[in-house]
Amino acid sequence: MDKKYIYPLTAIVCSVILGGSFLGVQLSKQGSIEEQQIREIEAVKLERIEESVKEAAKKIILDECLAHAHDIYSIAWLDKCESEGKLSLECIGLKDITYSEYKKEWEEERAEYSDLDMDAFIEPAYEERLDECHCSLYESQYSLIEERYSIKKEECFKKNPVD
Repeated sequence: MDKKYIYPLTAIVCSVILGGSFLGVQLSKQGSIEEQQIREIEAVKLERIEESVKEAAKKIILDECLAHAHDIYSIAWLDKCESEGKLSLECIGLKDITYSEYKKEWEEERAEYSDLDMDAFIEPAYEERLDECHCSLYESQYSLIEERYSIKKEECFKKNPVD
């Protein structure tokens, strides 16, 4: 080979090697940038999931508090009816089952329908049974019960605020 071609060929080979190295570095940087962006997106997704879980937990706690307040209300009303001698034996038995217990029994009996929103069915069924047992009370008798129920519900919302 002629010596006059060695220098240009060496320059070309060096340029290809340097260009290839530069391209490799750039591709590595691009891959690193993409990985960083993916990590940031995953972190945001994880943060959103955590927020959703926290909100769901708050809602569950609020629902339990409200159910408990409702239980206290129903029991107080039925106690007053019982003390007035206005409850049948069946209703006296129902008085001892709180909404939470009724809900649990109802859900266990219908476990195969667990994908449905059971609250849409349970509460009306429970309310219907209670309505059959509730007696009429004078305003002076029920106003205190209603007032206590309102206070309990307000306490639930204050202790467990849901956005």
